[in-house]
Amino acid sequence: MKDDPMINALHQLNSALNPESISNISLLTNREQEVFALIGNRQTTIEIATMLGLSPSTVETHRKNIRRKLKLRGKGKLFEYALLANLFFSQDFKLDDK
Repeated sequence: MKDDPMINALHQLNSALNPESISNISLLTNREQEVFALIGNRQTTIEIATMLGLSPSTVETHRKNIRRKLKLRGKGKLFEYALLANLFFSQDFKLDDK
């Protein structure tokens, strides 16, 4: 099992999770949590904007704020982290009632 690619990938994904970022998820507003979950579901900015009735620039602002609050650098890290969070938590990201 040591050489199982799926197990190795899960170990790599798990090590990529930053405990500080996990605790910071609670700092996200409800809208930011929605955007974060949709990013993790592989939705593009345009798709997220259409789904939530927002402009693409508003979605980009949410992305920027999420990266800042979670202390993530770069758009790729936001996607990677959102994807990981969806995999590990597999819920609708209704973490708090804000």
